[in-house]
Amino acid sequence: MEPAISVEIGHPSLRQAIEAQIRAASEVANWESGANREIVISTTSDLSPSDCRELSSRGAIVIILAAFPSSAAASAYRDAGACYGPMVAGETGWVDCVRRLARRSREKAEARD
Repeated sequence: MEPAISVEIGHPSLRQAIEAQIRAASEVANWESGANREIVISTTSDLSPSDCRELSSRGAIVIILAAFPSSAAASAYRDAGACYGPMVAGETGWVDCVRRLARRSREKAEARD
């Protein structure tokens, strides 16, 4: 199965850094599409709240990293169904969030079997 994590970031260096963090977190890297929902990781520059709303309505988990976070933007993205947080160099809090989601989803899938 293909991993169901997509990094929708236009800036090549940032995209590569996020992808490297995903590869380094085994539980995140092994997120599979079969029993789990797609995860989309992006930025406020690359996905608008309306884009997030569309993805969320299809069942995706959307994580938005904000270079310049604001309460207004946070509200707009959260209303659109996205997880919103600051983009901080070296910060991997979003990886921990995805790791918890992956673990919870895997446990639910095992319980169904």
